[in-house]
Amino acid sequence: MDMDLPMPLTSDQVIAVVGPLDDLKIAEIIASGANLAQITAAKLMLAGDEPAGTSLGHEDEPETRRVYEILQSEEPEPEER
Repeated sequence: MDMDLPMPLTSDQVIAVVGPLDDLKIAEIIASGANLAQITAAKLMLAGDEPAGTSLGHEDEPETRRVYEILQSEEPEPEER
């Protein structure tokens, strides 16, 4: 077994960063291969707290963008008036 390989994230770790999500979304985030820093950057980007996650340095990473897309699809649509 190669000790240099990172351990896969658990659903509890993902929930600790992004909050409660349905099991499918959690599985998609884990399958994206993103690490906790990338998931945190995506969450901050979604919340608008960081302009494209720039301060964390993960904004251009494909895993961060994928998690952002997954989280964005979870957001409720604004109501039409």
